[in-house]
Amino acid sequence: MDDDAAWLLLQRFVDVFEEVMEDDQAA
Repeated sequence: MDDDAAWLLLQRFVDVFEEVMEDDQAA
């Protein structure tokens, strides 16, 4: 896996993580 693919994967993980955290706070 090249750096670009790893970076895109990390960005997607961060986006999902932030959405989950927001849902937990709203609940």
